[in-house]
Amino acid sequence: MQVEELLNDLTMRAMNNQQQRVSIKCRTFMKKLGYQTRSKKRVEEVEQAIRASKLTLRLPEEVESWLAISPDDSLHFYIEKQVQMMRKAQHTPPLPYAFQAEAIHRLHQMRKKTSFKGLVVLPTGGGKTTTAVRWLWEAALVRGKKVLWLAHRHELLNQAYATFCQYAQNDLTYRIISGVHDAARLIQQEQLLIASKDSLVHHEAILSRWLADEQEVYVVVDEAHHATSTTYKTLLSHIERQGARMYLLGLTATPFRTAESEQGALRALFTDGIFYKKDLKYLIANGILAAPHFHSLQTDVTVQTVLNEEQWRTLQQLDQLPDSIMQRLVANQPRNHMIVQQYVQRQKQYGKTILFAMNRLHALTLAQVFKQYGVDARVVISNHETSAENQQTIQAFRENVFPVLINVAILTEGADFPDVQTVFLTRPTVSAILMTQMVGRALRGVAAGGTREAYIVSFIDEWAEKIA
Repeated sequence: MQVEELLNDLTMRAMNNQQQRVSIKCRTFMKKLGYQTRSKKRVEEVEQAIRASKLTLRLPEEVESWLAISPDDSLHFYIEKQVQMMRKAQHTPPLPYAFQAEAIHRLHQMRKKTSFKGLVVLPTGGGKTTTAVRWLWEAALVRGKKVLWLAHRHELLNQAYATFCQYAQNDLTYRIISGVHDAARLIQQEQLLIASKDSLVHHEAILSRWLADEQEVYVVVDEAHHATSTTYKTLLSHIERQGARMYLLGLTATPFRTAESEQGALRALFTDGIFYKKDLKYLIANGILAAPHFHSLQTDVTVQTVLNEEQWRTLQQLDQLPDSIMQRLVANQPRNHMIVQQYVQRQKQYGKTILFAMNRLHALTLAQVFKQYGVDARVVISNHETSAENQQTIQAFRENVFPVLINVAILTEGADFPDVQTVFLTRPTVSAILMTQMVGRALRGVAAGGTREAYIVSFIDEWAEKIA
């Protein structure tokens, strides 16, 4: 089969898929093309044909070519997207906290300089992303200036995008660039680029074209304590050489947690130092965050499975456990009863609780166990997120009709339940971002309509391979 013919077939399959994507085993792909091995010439021919097609091949981060994909792994193709438009927010966003307004004012002051390179340091839950995005809208985006938001994980990109949408002051073009979003070659003249560092570092010509004729550019490095890596330094150096005035802002909760040898490198990169800083004690003392209490409970469940390379990649990129493991955990009744008993024994202390379950079956199973113990626990599930029943359940929980809301992949971000006092973490994760989002559901302090104290209850399984 000719490569163009195979790509046309894959394009039709992707178009018939709601998510506009299609996957095929690398081995099967090669077999259909009549390839026994992948020579450099054959790889280049295929990649040239892909560039000429309507498809985008999304590769794992730090993988430059499908030559590096194992024959037993899958190739993931997506329909190319045209220029994407972010629309002006329909609702007036909430006012910033006083400390966030201070940070924004400080950044406006610093922008009076020809350029700058500095840090904003706020603890987890302090709204680093919100603060930076608010400032960028005021200082750059409403003035038609270009913004490049860099991060090292897909979830950080999604979080940034959601925040830009929430505070959008006008329509603008944007694109998200990463191994699971769009490819760098699709970049045109979007005003906002949200990109993983690894997806841009080998595309200097594209980045130069994007920056051509710009007088100034605003660059944000999220989780800036990673900025001392070679990839970041290469990217930032290239941007600086283009001649536009660069306003470089680093966001971090831990600016100098790295090794002593790296601390100097971070200071050398962000030469203007820390523009603004508030610590966790300040946010708790001022009632912005609740004081967290962590309870970690061993389940005595041992997961002996050793994940293969593709399962590890899926876990790292999508934070998704293999079905076989999830089924065993979901069906483990002692584990389920332990979770419910922990709540029942401390119900008065835990109060209003959100529980994060692994999947639909797990959520429904736990709801039944809660019922056996006389606790009204109800379920919302992401794939029914827009249903009237889900909305009714969420509203009833908000109105304190029942005490425990069990959910699957809905309430990690954007959920507003200020009076939630406790979070139960019953699903394993390797994602610090997801963990932060889950924990954050209980951290709203008194000043924000929340509680003085929060309880974070984690259920820890014993893994043959370490998972948080």
